[in-house]
Amino acid sequence: MWKERFGMLFIIASAIMLSRWLFQQNQWPDSLTWILSICVLPLVVLILAEGLGRFIQKHA
Repeated sequence: MWKERFGMLFIIASAIMLSRWLFQQNQWPDSLTWILSICVLPLVVLILAEGLGRFIQKHA
C-alpha cells in the first residue's frame, strides 16, 4: 500500500512541476494554458494514478 501512495505523491509532484512550467516558461496562449491546467492535467493525474495502483496491486 505504501508503494501506491508513494507513486501517487510522485505523480502529483510531477503534475505540479508541469503546471509551473506551463505558466512560467511556455509561450502558448493563456486560454490553452488554463484549459490544460484545469481540465486536462487533473484527468491525466487521475488516470495515471489509477493505472499505477492497479499495476502495483497486480504485480505485488
